[in-house]
Amino acid sequence: MAEKRMSKIMVPRARTDAGKKVDSWRVELPDGNSDITVTMHSSHEGILFCASGAHPAIKGLSWEGTDLTILKNEVQQDVERAAQRYFATEWEPAICIEAGLYISDRDQNRSVQIKFDVKDIHLDPNAPVGNRGETKVLDGTIPTVIIQRGHDQVFEHGKGMSRESIRFSRENGTTVARSITGDGMREDALELQSTLEAFSIKLMRRMAPDVVRIEGLPSPEDLQGILQDAIDNPEKEQRDEDEFRM
Repeated sequence: MAEKRMSKIMVPRARTDAGKKVDSWRVELPDGNSDITVTMHSSHEGILFCASGAHPAIKGLSWEGTDLTILKNEVQQDVERAAQRYFATEWEPAICIEAGLYISDRDQNRSVQIKFDVKDIHLDPNAPVGNRGETKVLDGTIPTVIIQRGHDQVFEHGKGMSRESIRFSRENGTTVARSITGDGMREDALELQSTLEAFSIKLMRRMAPDVVRIEGLPSPEDLQGILQDAIDNPEKEQRDEDEFRM
């Protein structure tokens, strides 16, 4: 039984022999049609054709050559391989959970911020996690890599401009803990997020000028009581404080 193809390049016959300055090849994919844009450039070697597309399945791929017919065949082969990888993956619903600490201390202005993110993604269950936490995911419709990491983890990286060097350079510039798990833990993560939201609102209430004037600043022990109050009754705080939502 012949293997079913997932893509098909449609090239007008008249355009394969004589190049234009700008050409477009339609790609038929399971989720609809997309275009490969072909541009013509002059170089010391003569005329050079370059092709690229924006569909998530082929994002990042590019081709070039001096013969449109040969170029079209190369594009077809590479697009088919990319489509097989992209559409054959049985992505599973998952969540990315990130807790971050941001500290700024300059010009006599010290700031401490805590951030807690819950993001819906899809996970490739057959792709192993890399040695440094590299995890293949689907973010919206775009396949990408998310790094699972501890907040104090240090990533060695080269000085070049490769995708890997840039990725790990950025990771070194942040203080976050990031985990990816199945969507079965989504409700737990959202409940934790709601508790932190309620804690923040209760802390702001405690820091109101009239309260501080009477009771002074809250102590670290007071923070424990504020957090316990947020745990006991987070939903009421959120309903009463909708104006804080962005």
